[in-house]
Amino acid sequence: MGLFDKVFGVNRAGAATAALDGKESVAALMLATVAADGVITEDELTGFTNAVNRMSMFRAMGQAGFSKMLQKLLGMLRKDGPDGLVSAAVSSVPPDYRETAFALCADLVMGDGEVDPAEERLLDQMYKALGVSEELAHKVIQVMAIKNKV
Repeated sequence: MGLFDKVFGVNRAGAATAALDGKESVAALMLATVAADGVITEDELTGFTNAVNRMSMFRAMGQAGFSKMLQKLLGMLRKDGPDGLVSAAVSSVPPDYRETAFALCADLVMGDGEVDPAEERLLDQMYKALGVSEELAHKVIQVMAIKNKV
């Protein structure tokens, strides 16, 4: 990021950037995951919403706060795609939520019993970017395969 980029919120490609807080960054990774194959189905959106609603970090947001966050993330997703959303989110994921975020994303990918190549590629990129060990990433995938009968 250049000198003016940081001040004016523009990245090198000229696209506006949006700062994400810890909550938004975890949700952004999850949203990017369900959008990895280019389509967000109703079931995927329901899975995303259910997963977010189960997490204590999102409980205090309320419906209005969640809706505002979702609109922000959907806007970023439309503009930058799943990879761009992951790139924008990774650095803001709280350290104690990095492994959790990866596990949540793996569960979302594997929840429908099928793993699209784009989803697999995104999960591979994500565990590395989050600093999750390869050993733990494999364990998470194994557990999610058992859980979701993949």
